[in-house]
Amino acid sequence: MLHKQLLGFVQVVTVLFLLGSCNGSVKIVDACGDGVLDPGEPCDSAELAGATCATLGFHDEAAPLACTADCTFDTTGCGTRCGDHVVDLDDGEVCDSEQLNDATCASLGYDNGILTCDQTCAFDRSQCQSTCGDGFVKAGETCDDGGRGDGDGCSALCQTETGWTCAGAPSICTTTCGDGVVLGEEACDGEELRAETCLSLGYYGGTLACEDGCTFDFSGCVVAVAVSAGFSHTCSLMSDQTIWCWGDNTSGQLGDGTLVSRPRAASVPGITTAVHVSSGNNYTCAVLADGTIRCWGANSAGQHGNGTTDLSLVPVQVFGITTAIAVSAAGESTCAVLADRSAACWGSNTYGKLGNGLTTASSVPVTVSSMNPTVQIFAANLDTSIGLLSGGYVMVWGDNSAGQFGVGNTGSALVPQQAMVASASQVGGGSTHSCALLSDRTVSCWGGNQFGQVGDGTFEQRLMPVAVAGIADAVYLSSGAGHNCVVLADGTIRCWGYNAFGNLGDGTMANQSTPVVVTGITNAEQVSCAGRGLYRHTCALLAGGRIQCWGSNFHGQLGDGTKTDRFAPVDVLPPQ
Repeated sequence: MLHKQLLGFVQVVTVLFLLGSCNGSVKIVDACGDGVLDPGEPCDSAELAGATCATLGFHDEAAPLACTADCTFDTTGCGTRCGDHVVDLDDGEVCDSEQLNDATCASLGYDNGILTCDQTCAFDRSQCQSTCGDGFVKAGETCDDGGRGDGDGCSALCQTETGWTCAGAPSICTTTCGDGVVLGEEACDGEELRAETCLSLGYYGGTLACEDGCTFDFSGCVVAVAVSAGFSHTCSLMSDQTIWCWGDNTSGQLGDGTLVSRPRAASVPGITTAVHVSSGNNYTCAVLADGTIRCWGANSAGQHGNGTTDLSLVPVQVFGITTAIAVSAAGESTCAVLADRSAACWGSNTYGKLGNGLTTASSVPVTVSSMNPTVQIFAANLDTSIGLLSGGYVMVWGDNSAGQFGVGNTGSALVPQQAMVASASQVGGGSTHSCALLSDRTVSCWGGNQFGQVGDGTFEQRLMPVAVAGIADAVYLSSGAGHNCVVLADGTIRCWGYNAFGNLGDGTMANQSTPVVVTGITNAEQVSCAGRGLYRHTCALLAGGRIQCWGSNFHGQLGDGTKTDRFAPVDVLPPQ
């Protein structure tokens, strides 16, 4: 019930609030071997950017990592890791890729079938067929009581001196729900769960139970209810009100008290009552159930809102806010919607993006002028902020040098200005452009368009809103630095704009000035675009609470346990 209530709450919040932010890129040619970590170089000579064999997924945490002459990691001294096609029994692997260590379905006690190895180097037995005598009535069997011998006649009829015979027994061999033995069509019985767990059934963890009717009780299983992609890391809100983060942690943006980057999800310690999360440029913020906000990671401009500019490896409380319902972390400024429908922002204030009529940074929240009643507020990655008022009015303030206000000129403003678009239900913005999902389920964008991020089939700057080509049934919008994505009513996703890292998810690296289909996703509920420069990725929340991501993966921000860029969606893995 908590999961359903929380999911409902977050669905309302996500309609009010868009996750994610991104920026543009400049290609720079630098020298490999100069000992300086340049853009595009994972390492250079002795400079390893904090990477170790362990952060790259190898088992030996003390093994030496080196850098090759062409500025790529030399992992020859790192030993073994899951996925290297070598079964390392000492580190808990029972298989690795196609290497099964001579195991088969038969050697594991099954009749037959195909044994494979999963992504965690554990056996995948899903294609093995169970053995007669295991307590499951299968095709060709009329009974199989698992040898319980409870005097009902089934054991005598199903077991012989030479073993089990599960064919030809009379119909008196039936199952009884509640006897603690899984038989027939029972999924479970009492404490007997057929060795299934929340993880084995596709959830992210938690405690699986059995209901009175001998069906699984999934209420204790954990699923994701929201996802927010940041600059080079990603966080998700889970059904148990915890927050998981993965990817870059060089500023402490994963909130686990360390500076160790992680290619798989890890829970943020101390957060157990979260209702909203937003990942920004090397920092993260979350709204708790009591209306307070916690932030962690980079804080050079006061974006934590706690009156300091000190980096924090663990969550710290935003000063003076006790009624928040949503938060937006961005470049170096943060904004929130409060219960009275006012809006507050804090952090960097270049171009007046805090919306209080000034250009002075603030390390504590300030009220945004003329933003009541606020439905959504979005702090874009650079120097522009965008908000949505009740009635569908889009308000923009801060930098307007690329026409991201949508008012027909490039004059910036210190307080909100109304964009020339009506009846919006969601808003989003990137480095130099803005977008709005309208009540008729079409999408309009405006501003900078060098990557096709306006989506009208051109690469021409637009000072006024224009319709995105081919979008007529959108239900969710997210904007990144130079790309945008929408979820359609049929659960598919369309993306357009910058695509040098495969962040549009269409299997290519070509920029697109009109929407393209994200490969393989048919049941999306949310999407989140993020990144800037060399780091651009996209994530989606799927029906049922799974997350998939694609695009740049240099820091493991896709959460699939690797640091390999992906041009199509991959599953985010649970914590190890």
